[in-house]
Amino acid sequence: MRRRIFSMAALSMTLPSGTLRAAASSIAAFRAAGITFSVPSGWTTEDTPDGKALFLYLLSGPNLVDASMMIELFTDATPRTAEQSIDDMIEGAKRRHSDYRELERGRRNNSVGLGYAFVKFEVPRQGSPFTEQYAVVPVAGSTRVNLYSSCDRYFSPKAQPAFDQLIQSLRIVT
Repeated sequence: MRRRIFSMAALSMTLPSGTLRAAASSIAAFRAAGITFSVPSGWTTEDTPDGKALFLYLLSGPNLVDASMMIELFTDATPRTAEQSIDDMIEGAKRRHSDYRELERGRRNNSVGLGYAFVKFEVPRQGSPFTEQYAVVPVAGSTRVNLYSSCDRYFSPKAQPAFDQLIQSLRIVT
């Protein structure tokens, strides 16, 4: 089984000047897979090189990142439930962070009834608690949308509404 463990760190991270790329190919890849979503207002987007994921950054200045999110299309070699995917992500986070502290975990539906599993936890980074969130939205078969969010606890009040908005805006178009 192929497992993908991802962790983002964004404590006022500085991006090299000119590194952000337009997000057109990632958004097109999601649309081609029948998925639409809205980018939260005020967030900057960047494609990944393969066009299967989109990074979102909340910038407080030129190339200065306060919070980051990622949304990706992912296909498992062996199908897993959204909850199994979350469990695997948690296992990886606990291996990397001995002081992992889970804040919330469960299953919800977004505004159009699309079900997803999620977890929210804190880990210390660079002397400050970081809040991370993962959500897994099953799409079809072993294909799903993974969402990740990471920020210093200080920026969480800004990042949380954007993460929620991104999940609530997800639609599967047939």
